[in-house]
Amino acid sequence: GLGDVYKRQVEEGRNIYKTIKRAILYLTSTSFGELFTIVGALLLAWPLPVTAVQILWLNLVTDGFLTVAFAAEPKEGNLLREPFRKPSRYMIDFATLVRMLPMALIMAVAALWLFDSYKDGDLLKAQSMALTVLAIFQWYNAFNCRSETRSVFQRPFSNLWLWAAIGAVAVLQWLAVTWGPLQKILGTVDLSLNEWLITLAVASSILIWEELVKVVRRLIKYWQRD
Repeated sequence: GLGDVYKRQVEEGRNIYKTIKRAILYLTSTSFGELFTIVGALLLAWPLPVTAVQILWLNLVTDGFLTVAFAAEPKEGNLLREPFRKPSRYMIDFATLVRMLPMALIMAVAALWLFDSYKDGDLLKAQSMALTVLAIFQWYNAFNCRSETRSVFQRPFSNLWLWAAIGAVAVLQWLAVTWGPLQKILGTVDLSLNEWLITLAVASSILIWEELVKVVRRLIKYWQRD
């Protein structure tokens, strides 16, 4: 009946809104992470940890693939049970800002720390490490942005398009630091297996942070129900 049609339309509208919010949180957190990395290096009077062409690579290649994958995210089961909240005038509301800023700061601090660890011995190696850790941060963060409260370990394979996108950008990032033509364009050098493992471990800090935040959010919701 008309009631069911109306419910489906409301559910679809809320799902589209959440998809847009996911993409905005993802894009703003990664963009500000890159911005804070550059600003931090300038304030410390260091060479740039990532060059203009490397930032372009992150924004066009990594962000592009992963943002598109959000469109395939399954609908949340409680969309119609959620109380109606009038949307903010701005897509980046206070809640998004509060969630985004720590993500961006974690990315920047980690990238600067890795860059500082290598910059005195080999600037190109240091920039390659910073570029790679920022790229991997985006892989982890794509999972973070799927839900405000649900752990990334709940239904981890419900969006196979996201896994496919991460697989694609992982291969592209590997090529970016190993394939001669891309090395010349991006100004990168080879990374050892140990250096790849270091970047993967350091970038996981953003996943750990968001998991802790989500635990707190779930506890607050539980207490509010009681």
